[in-house]
Amino acid sequence: MSTGRKLRVAQVITRFNGGGGRVALNGAMALPDGTYERAIVTGGVGMDSEPSAGRPATGRGTVLYGDEAVANAAAGDLTPAAHRAGMEVVQVGPLVPQISPRDDLAALSTLTRVLAEGRYDVV
Repeated sequence: MSTGRKLRVAQVITRFNGGGGRVALNGAMALPDGTYERAIVTGGVGMDSEPSAGRPATGRGTVLYGDEAVANAAAGDLTPAAHRAGMEVVQVGPLVPQISPRDDLAALSTLTRVLAEGRYDVV
C-alpha cells in the first residue's frame, strides 16, 4: 500500500571515507531518487581520526547539517560527494571510531535524537 511519500533512509557510518565509506555511498546512490530520500549520518573525523584541518573538533552533542557538515569534512571524507548527489548530510560530533564508553554514550544519545528528529523509515 503506497502512501505517495518517499521512504526516508539513513545510513550511519562512523568515518565516511575509504572502503566502508565508498560502500555506504554507493549503496545510498543505488536508491532511486523518485522513491527514496537518502541521508548519510557520519562522525566528525577523517581518515586519521582527526577533525578537518584548521577547524575545531565538533563537540560532544554537536550536530552539523548540509553545507556546514560539508565545510567541516576532513580530507578524504566522502561527505561532499554525497551532498552533491542530493543526499541529506548529517555530521554527529561524538560519533568517533575509537572505543570509549563516555564518547559512545554521548554518540548514542545524539544519534537517538538525530534519528528521531529525522523521522527515518529505515536506518
